[in-house]
Amino acid sequence: MATTLSPSGLKTVGAYNVTNWASTYNDNFTLLNNTLLKLSELMDVAKAGVAHGKILMYSEPAGKWVPVEPGKLLSTNRRLKFL
Repeated sequence: MATTLSPSGLKTVGAYNVTNWASTYNDNFTLLNNTLLKLSELMDVAKAGVAHGKILMYSEPAGKWVPVEPGKLLSTNRRLKFL
């Protein structure tokens, strides 16, 4: 028997030999691919301004990841700096 986890809707099973474990895992991957892995479903990402070619940068004042143009960041070995 599978147990549903909230709020994700993913299901867990106790072991691989549990009846219908394969269909439970298939259902989980379908759910992940169709909804949970989409940017629009992430609660800590600002959706406004998302476009091809932009990258996500964490904004402490907003408390979210926000889309920015790559030119606004400078990579220096291990750190990214604002220009």
